[in-house]
Amino acid sequence: MSDAALLQEIREHRSLSETVWDPIRAEARKDRLCIAGRVWEAVDPDGKKERDEAKRPVIELDELGQYINQTINGVRANPRGIKFSPTGNGANDKGAEFYQNHMREIEYRSQAPQVGYPTPFDHAVTSSYGWLQVKTEREHIRTFDHNMRIEAIVNPDQILPDPYAVWPDSRDLKFLYQLEPWTRQEFTAKYPKAKASSKSSDWRGVASKWVDDKRVVLANYWRLETFERTLVAYRDPDGNEQAALIDELPDKKLPDGVENLREDTVEDSRVVKYFTNGLELLGAKVDWPGRYIPFVSCFGKILYVDDGVGAQRQLISMTRLARSPAMLYCYLASCVAEAVGEVPRSSWIGYEGQFAKPERWAKANRKPVPFLESKITVAGTPPGTLLPLPVKLPWDPPLQNLEISKEAARRAIQAAMGITPLPTVAQRQNEKSGKALMQIEASGQRGSFHFVDHYDLMIERAGIICEDLMTPILDTARTVPARKADDSAILVRINDAKGSEIGADGAVSGDPIFTKGDYRVTVSTGPATDSQRDAAENFVDAIVGNIGMIAQMTSPLVAAKVFAKSVKLKQLGPIGDEIIGLLDPMQKGQDGKPLPPEMAKLLAENQQLKQILQRASQEKQAKVVEQQGKFAIVQFQEEAATERADKDREAKLAVAALSAKFETFQSGMTLLADEIARIGSQQHEASETMLQRLHEAVQGTQDRAHQAQQTDVTAEHAAAQSVADAEAAAAAATNGAGA
Repeated sequence: MSDAALLQEIREHRSLSETVWDPIRAEARKDRLCIAGRVWEAVDPDGKKERDEAKRPVIELDELGQYINQTINGVRANPRGIKFSPTGNGANDKGAEFYQNHMREIEYRSQAPQVGYPTPFDHAVTSSYGWLQVKTEREHIRTFDHNMRIEAIVNPDQILPDPYAVWPDSRDLKFLYQLEPWTRQEFTAKYPKAKASSKSSDWRGVASKWVDDKRVVLANYWRLETFERTLVAYRDPDGNEQAALIDELPDKKLPDGVENLREDTVEDSRVVKYFTNGLELLGAKVDWPGRYIPFVSCFGKILYVDDGVGAQRQLISMTRLARSPAMLYCYLASCVAEAVGEVPRSSWIGYEGQFAKPERWAKANRKPVPFLESKITVAGTPPGTLLPLPVKLPWDPPLQNLEISKEAARRAIQAAMGITPLPTVAQRQNEKSGKALMQIEASGQRGSFHFVDHYDLMIERAGIICEDLMTPILDTARTVPARKADDSAILVRINDAKGSEIGADGAVSGDPIFTKGDYRVTVSTGPATDSQRDAAENFVDAIVGNIGMIAQMTSPLVAAKVFAKSVKLKQLGPIGDEIIGLLDPMQKGQDGKPLPPEMAKLLAENQQLKQILQRASQEKQAKVVEQQGKFAIVQFQEEAATERADKDREAKLAVAALSAKFETFQSGMTLLADEIARIGSQQHEASETMLQRLHEAVQGTQDRAHQAQQTDVTAEHAAAQSVADAEAAAAAATNGAGA
């Protein structure tokens, strides 16, 4: 394409884009005015002008900013990251890990989570569209190596995109302008030989939108060019079918003897950049190393509205539908100020000359006076006419009604911004539980989810562009910085067959990493709500509270590592990092740097030996306790058996003694019976009585003896008592017989 044809395309494409985007930009400007606290100027500029001329109050209260900030800061508090997974063409898990670690380093150096990503989202929420750019920059002046960088476009109106790109992330861009207005003095000083620097006015009919008497608009014109390539299929020496682009093969053809199984024409793309003022090209064409225009958009809600000339795209910000209720709110606030300002400055009214001692009346509105006097008549009144007393003018401004109306306007603002204006059941019941508060908070977030979805699409698209640039940018054997998931910085050797790990002596080892390959890009998100972060905090607290149990279940080494991870999750800063180094010394040395692999291995083996010795000591101690317990049990059993044998022997001796005494008693009773039988018949009746008594005594003795046999020492006592009773009875019987 000739330069003249290209410049004609540049001018026509800009006019086409402005036709579509100028109405969108005009609405976005009004949104920004509202956020900037200039609601009257955005919604009713004529009304503001009239009030200013009449010296009437124009109150503009910030009722929108708090809702905008809640949505934006909710995203800032939940940072996103880019993830990679291999899909083929030489990609593997090792490469995906490097891609992700290097991408994390790019995000870190670009401050993407703090600025690069949230700024376009901020613009989308406040004014319906925002942009970011993926840039390449030289690593330093003494190298040809380049790195990638993610930058937010601070002024989104500097970007004029293809009007036919419809995706929220603008992945379907065919062209894009990055505009920058210069003063004519600046341009002439930089490009003194350019056509726009001359005093000729030939540009007026050609590029009037680009150049005028005061300024020159410069632009980077990004253009996506498509071209055709030939894809062939062939069979490799192992018999597997392979596919390749013919222009990437040696000599741009299949090797001799290799059969072309089939071929097809595919469409590929490349991106070029021109620097221009619309009238001429300033500098040579720049070939961009990637396949995509490196700009990503974040749009608000997208609507297509037919105004009678066909469906036109509208981008709706979170501010857009809240502008009218915000205007009503500010109008009511202005009415309150105006109503308060209408309080009468002269509180008393009367006839001219009626006020006696006017200086006292002048002080009555500012301080109490004992009394006020008025004249009953004044000069000029008809004779006999009495004047009424002066009257104090009442004034009660309708502030309560105005405040009620302001509250209604506030609820209309909340509804327009997707925030639930009505109280939930939990709010009406004034619930304070954690679950109730989580439900209340979640209900206020659902109205902005479509903005967050477009935000995630933007980050994913930025990752796709970076993934596409990895191969052409990191195309040589070099050492590049990377950052692990635990936020530790590392250096990785890439495209080097010797390996990818750099030792303390600078030697390269390990599995090599090559940047060639295709990877799928996804977005990893942080916790969605504060409640989930609170749940994570509670989980960490629970782990720390049970660290002793973890040590018993696993080992002290594992417990120390878990404790170190818990401290890491708390994000305590440098002091926390120092604690982590003490708890898990294998991760860092005393100087804070990672230990060499050999030292880390020896330290790990040392820790394992300590763990084995500690387990052996614990097992030995447990065996000793077990043996001591068994010995105590045996000793107790032997002592109990001895005591039981002694008691049995004592019981047997007592029974034997009782038996001997009983036999002696029976012999004595037999002799006594024989003696009684020889007594005469004159004593027969007494003898019968005595025998009966003896018989009862003997029976009682036998019963007691029988009971004594069932006991030990007590039986002996009972038997002795029985013998004594029997002897007493015998003595009594003998005495009776003598009588």
